[in-house]
Amino acid sequence: MNNTRLFYSANRWNQLKKFIRHRKFSSVILLFDSKLSKADLRKLTSELKPDVIIPFYASENNKSLNSVHQIISAAALTGADRQSVLINAGGGTLCDTGAFAASIFKRGID
Repeated sequence: MNNTRLFYSANRWNQLKKFIRHRKFSSVILLFDSKLSKADLRKLTSELKPDVIIPFYASENNKSLNSVHQIISAAALTGADRQSVLINAGGGTLCDTGAFAASIFKRGID
């Protein structure tokens, strides 16, 4: 059931879009909580225009090396490289897992 909502300020949202636009990443990877509302997912994908979209079921059980491996594998299969960026859209478990995956993929991506 997609009912989780994202809360963000307009200023932070604009900063994120500006960061992505100015850094000219080779690819944008969006890791999102699979419980995210459809409206928020549409907003994220339409405004960030990710090259790779990875759903993640956020739970303490999924805060694991297996989940990290799945994230890294999805990024690698789509051609992500050291100039890619991983955007985490979700709560603490998702952000912890996504940040760890980003830090070890290709010796670290943004």
